[in-house]
Amino acid sequence: GKSVTRVPKALTFLSGLYIVVLLVVMAVVSQLLWFDNISLGLFLFGLALHPTITLCITAGIVAPALQGSGQQLRKHPLGGGNAVETLFLTFEDQMNEPVQYPGLVGYYGWNYEAAVALGALQLNATQTHKVAGVLEKALSFPNPGYWIQLDLPVFWLYSVGDRIGLFGGLYENVDDKVYRYALKGTREWPRVDNILVRALSWRKFLFGVDGSQRWVWADDVYMAGATLLREHPDQVKTMLLAVRKHMLDKETGLWWHGAKLDLETKSVAEYNGQKWGRAHGWILLMLSRYAEQTGDFLWLEDELKNVVKYQRKTGAFGNLVDDDNSPDETSLTSIFVYAVGVIKEKGNGSFDAQAEKAWKWLNDREVNGFGMSDTCGAAPLGTTPDDYNKAVNGLQHGPAIAFIIWARMGAAKLGLI
Repeated sequence: GKSVTRVPKALTFLSGLYIVVLLVVMAVVSQLLWFDNISLGLFLFGLALHPTITLCITAGIVAPALQGSGQQLRKHPLGGGNAVETLFLTFEDQMNEPVQYPGLVGYYGWNYEAAVALGALQLNATQTHKVAGVLEKALSFPNPGYWIQLDLPVFWLYSVGDRIGLFGGLYENVDDKVYRYALKGTREWPRVDNILVRALSWRKFLFGVDGSQRWVWADDVYMAGATLLREHPDQVKTMLLAVRKHMLDKETGLWWHGAKLDLETKSVAEYNGQKWGRAHGWILLMLSRYAEQTGDFLWLEDELKNVVKYQRKTGAFGNLVDDDNSPDETSLTSIFVYAVGVIKEKGNGSFDAQAEKAWKWLNDREVNGFGMSDTCGAAPLGTTPDDYNKAVNGLQHGPAIAFIIWARMGAAKLGLI
């Protein structure tokens, strides 16, 4: 007769144990990374069992379905003329019935979260309650916010810093406990010559490298500054002046995306090499918000005089501001509209025509749910111009889309809507 191969009982037990351990790990990972538990769990489990089939199903069915999920995700054709309003209405819909997307679709997950954090939407009571629940979860075990509260040196502080420790402070009207936690954390954030820097790099945590040097990023100028603005505007001004000292290219008047500062010499050891449109948007937005809050416009008008020289005939600004071969992109284009609106309220209308041109370009984009064409979908994965330009993919990305909502607020100030 045919021989039968019997599986040893020990192997059967180990296989079962492996599955249990895998499920536990998936649950923990999904919590730590803020992904939807069930979706991520099924994806990782399927990936472990049948990677090829799982990837095919994800690419062909799951991801497109998630892109179209939600209550009322609207679409808008290229050249239609009211793309920003289409996007804004989708945000309003989703604020009433929030959808948490897995990381397969978007880096930030809660796409409307960034818009709320940036202050572009006014919340009703139901929305406030929902957002407060999101924040409460962020600070509970085993999410990273919980470990930060314990002052543990976790290597994921890089991503949590802008989600909770920095962005979180803008939820001051939603949850005072979270605001106080974020404000305390932001005030204690490491600084180099008054610029807030990432608390701990994964390279430092795992390998002990980087020594006395820390990267500073244009993104953090707003993420941290907006948290401090209400109660500590003096610290915001000090940081803006320090950023101008270390991150401004004196020849062009444009901003580097990042700079590595030495903790001991307080000097720049290295620039990351690109003048990214979104980096300019972060700094221009902070200058504008600071001006609104304090009445001190610092160099905001001079900033606009310089940056407008790089506006293209289309009305947009490039993804890399000083590179004619870089594609048009929404980030700086959007914040330019908002900043001009702030200046207009001061009585300076000298940039109105350029802002109207930028506003028209934004409204002629294509919208698909939370995505808008010519939008940088996420931070670049490298430092070359090609790395930055590959990120202009139109995928949904919370901060990028929130910038567009800020443009809508600027357009209102300018009487364009």
